[in-house]
Amino acid sequence: MNELNNMKNNGPSCDSEWLRLNGNCYYFSVTKWNWRKSRFLCVTKGSDLAVINDDMEQRFISLITFGQCYWIGLSYKEDEGGWSWVDGTDYNTSYKSWNTSKRNDLGKKEECAQLSVYGEWNNVQCSYNQCYAVCEMKQ
Repeated sequence: MNELNNMKNNGPSCDSEWLRLNGNCYYFSVTKWNWRKSRFLCVTKGSDLAVINDDMEQRFISLITFGQCYWIGLSYKEDEGGWSWVDGTDYNTSYKSWNTSKRNDLGKKEECAQLSVYGEWNNVQCSYNQCYAVCEMKQ
């Protein structure tokens, strides 16, 4: 918990149900959804599924979500040429934290990314409805 407290920074606060890191606010849902419903939840809160840009953000979210799976804003779109972030961040040059030993075959339509129970990224079917949502509101 000390590591989590050290990551948080001072500045304008987020609403009470949100946590703040590096100027952005994060909401961790209490209900499990599939990827699309999770994204809809985030959008209704004025945010979107989290886009993980660096190791600090990865560790921050992983510390909070450890032991549960959470959807992040990354999905595979064959018509768009592969993986893409919900905010348009270039996947090819962006930060990645895949669990390469468990990364599954896209042929099984496992086209949405989640943080696994250990905090590593894993691709699963978008219809899987046993993950929570982590929303990010950029400030």
